[in-house]
Amino acid sequence: MKRLLLVLLAGACSAPPASAPERTLPAMVGKPAELVVQKLGPFTSMETVAGQRVYVWSFSSQNGAFFPASGIGGPSAMATVPTVRASCSLRMTVDAAGVIQRGEYQGSPDVCSPYIGRLQ
Repeated sequence: MKRLLLVLLAGACSAPPASAPERTLPAMVGKPAELVVQKLGPFTSMETVAGQRVYVWSFSSQNGAFFPASGIGGPSAMATVPTVRASCSLRMTVDAAGVIQRGEYQGSPDVCSPYIGRLQ
C-alpha cells in the first residue's frame, strides 16, 4: 500500500501540466485597466513588453483525493494525494493612458471561466 501511495504521489507531482492555447479577450480592448482591477482585484504581477505595461492576474486550484494510508497512522488513517493542479493567467496589455490594447488568457477552462465571466 505504501508503494502504491508513493507511485501515485510521484506521478501527480512529476506530470507537467498540459499547455493550454492562449485565447484573446477582445471585449476588453479600449476599456480602462482600472475596470479589470475592480472586477478581479489587484493584479498579481506587472511586466513591461515593448514599452507597454502588461498586468497579469494568476489563479490556480488544486483538487485532492483521499486514499487509505494504513502504513502512516493505523488502519483508519487517510492521506490526501494531490491529483490535479490547474491554473489560469489573464494578461492585459495597457498603453500609457491606462487603456487596454490587448487582453488574453491561458490555462484551464475550469479555473479561467469564473474570472472571464466577471469581465463580461
